[in-house]
Amino acid sequence: MFIAGFGAAGYATRRDLSVLARYAFWALVALIGFNIVLIFVNIPDGALIYAILGLVIFAVLTMVDFQRLRRNTDVTSAPLLAASIFLDILNVFLSVFSGRSDNR
Repeated sequence: MFIAGFGAAGYATRRDLSVLARYAFWALVALIGFNIVLIFVNIPDGALIYAILGLVIFAVLTMVDFQRLRRNTDVTSAPLLAASIFLDILNVFLSVFSGRSDNR
């Protein structure tokens, strides 16, 4: 439902979301940096923070990718768009399960 909802929102919106893609990319880089910090520093509920931030970032990227899917008419870029949407789905799945902590 998560991907379907944000994908439909990105597909239906008329507003150009390419500006959000740039911010989402840099937020993703910051999320990777936060994950590296979590390896060395024990932050309380750091995994939950990581999971929520990952869901927000990949929600934006899902909307951007579905809008690119709607606007693009070039058939040669279809595999790249499909791979991008697949990676969004995979990363949402990983974000959901990275927030679980079994050491409680």
